[in-house]
Amino acid sequence: MKGLKHPATAIAVLALFVALGGTAYAATSLPANSVGTKQLKKGAVTPPKVARKTIALFRGQTGPPGPKGDPGPKGDLGPVGPSSAISVRNGSNVNFGIPGSVVVSLALPAGSYIVMAKTNIYDISAANDTTCGLVDSLHGQLDINYTNDPAGGNEAGTSLSLQAPLTTSGSTVDIQCDGSDAGATATAATLSAIKLGSVSGS
Repeated sequence: MKGLKHPATAIAVLALFVALGGTAYAATSLPANSVGTKQLKKGAVTPPKVARKTIALFRGQTGPPGPKGDPGPKGDLGPVGPSSAISVRNGSNVNFGIPGSVVVSLALPAGSYIVMAKTNIYDISAANDTTCGLVDSLHGQLDINYTNDPAGGNEAGTSLSLQAPLTTSGSTVDIQCDGSDAGATATAATLSAIKLGSVSGS
């Protein structure tokens, strides 16, 4: 090699030419279909080097749903919710010879209700009339049930029923009875209130 004064430099340049020439040969002179799995290093082919259409070929179809699994264990009971009904009963005899006598009372928290009452009336007089009603401490009279003595008879064992809607901010509801006979009594009085979402017309 003319112009290269040092033998070591000449050898290095010669080796470089041989190497380049060998690479060019390998790149341009390999026969078709001569590179297989043996010629590829492990991990040499990475996803960015694979065409998307080729990757799509590896995806199989979605299979049918699997069998339904067994039911899971039963959960714990939730907390007990607030009661939607309130009731009170007075089994004693209440004399209502005095007008406005309270037979039984029920305190109601704020809410909307249907209030219902029942009581049995005993009046030994044939000449007197009996009136019982639902009375609210804030709204006054809610419902009235009037019993008239039949001629020559009495209200022994007469059952009275009362019912009324009520929306309140918190009050007390009573069954009140009036009778002019000192012996008039009410017994087995029951006062109930069923709480609703809303009540109109109260």
